[in-house]
Amino acid sequence: MKIRKIFQGMRIWAHLFFLFVFLKFGLILASFFSSIITLFFIESSDKPLDFMAAMNAALENPDFLRVSQFTQQILLFLIPAYLCAYLFHKNAGEYLKLDKFPDLKILLISVLLIFVIQPLISF
Repeated sequence: MKIRKIFQGMRIWAHLFFLFVFLKFGLILASFFSSIITLFFIESSDKPLDFMAAMNAALENPDFLRVSQFTQQILLFLIPAYLCAYLFHKNAGEYLKLDKFPDLKILLISVLLIFVIQPLISF
């Protein structure tokens, strides 16, 4: 708990710096775990291939892409945000504004934008 008091006493620029440090650490972890997942999918291949052919086969596998993307999103965005919230504030939920339900108007606009922008992403 002493380390939390040190982080809570820092200025906003120090918080921003440590957020980037945690993001960088999350990126390194995500790359490491993606490599392990890639090796798992290469090993589970039916026929022996050379390494590059096996990599291409893994990248075309939708299950591999889903698992890899899920792992990367959790390690790159979710864990650093919660770690920063835990260290920088007494109440992490309050720091991340999780204690209030968002305005219904903003929520509906956000969901509508997701559906409207989705075809542009695939284009």
